[in-house]
Amino acid sequence: MSRLTGIVKNAAKFFYIYPFRIGVRLLPIGTSYTVGQFMGGVSFYLRGRKRKAIEQEARLLFPDSANKDIDSMVRLTFTNLFQKEIETFFYPTMNEQNIDGIIGIEGIEHLNAAIAAGKGTMLLFAHFGANQMVMPAIGYRGFKMSQLSAPATVWTEILGKEQNLIERRTMEIKWQCEESLPVRHINIFGSLKEAFLCLRRNEILGVAIDGGSGKERAAVDFLGKKALFSTGSAELALRTGCTVLPTFVLRDSKGYNTMIIEGPLSAPAKDRQGRQRAITAFIREFVERLEPYVLRHPSHYLDFLALRTYMAGLGDPDFFVEEQVAPVVNINHLLCERKVS
Repeated sequence: MSRLTGIVKNAAKFFYIYPFRIGVRLLPIGTSYTVGQFMGGVSFYLRGRKRKAIEQEARLLFPDSANKDIDSMVRLTFTNLFQKEIETFFYPTMNEQNIDGIIGIEGIEHLNAAIAAGKGTMLLFAHFGANQMVMPAIGYRGFKMSQLSAPATVWTEILGKEQNLIERRTMEIKWQCEESLPVRHINIFGSLKEAFLCLRRNEILGVAIDGGSGKERAAVDFLGKKALFSTGSAELALRTGCTVLPTFVLRDSKGYNTMIIEGPLSAPAKDRQGRQRAITAFIREFVERLEPYVLRHPSHYLDFLALRTYMAGLGDPDFFVEEQVAPVVNINHLLCERKVS
């Protein structure tokens, strides 16, 4: 990167995190999604390195797809990425009165039944779609929720010299926006005592299963390959007996999100001899729920896959640990995403 290019990029990042962040919050959120779609389109052309990284993931996922389908997926990935970013800026303005106009919920009966069971509820999700919107969707509807998450300070330590001052400040501001939400954040790299207490109080705990954190992982079939998923959620479920509800967030063509809460996963069997098998079966059941969402809405997940590939280059564990072992259904039969205009 030339010095001039670096200066231009840092200037753009400064504009984005200060004047743009403040200005976009003056707009109705529906209008801001339109802005996000426009910015995603512009970024698709300007951010060549990121575009190639996302395109690589799309071609690995759907090797037999036509170029126009890959192009559509990548463009829509950029749109989703910017709309998610803009949502983060809106976190401090979200409340009980406006949340219904920002994100809806399907399957709330599963959540109510889990709370009635009295053993705590885990909302288990992947970094699919606007997964962070689970927090305001739940918190602003009167439920008590905690979220296992990584604060900005942790990511600064992980990325180190990979981040400059503006990038670190950007992450800090986003974290401040997240902290404005009505949930308790539990550092996933620290003690999990608060996570256990949350479930014992019959509250809701949000957990992402596919991040790079966690000491133990299990390999399960995913998208025709073997992929590593953290076993932490299964361990929590095994030790607490909580109800685990797979949760997914879908975005429509206007930017509006719908959180889908599915029926509970089977509880891991409390059998010491077969503990690892029970944990792997638990993770496999969730992944079997996740896979159809990814196949139908790849743009909700491609950016995360590109991030995992990037982080693996910095020393994180690989996400996929085995090359293609089974054919993926042709995307033309499954893709039901909105088209990018």
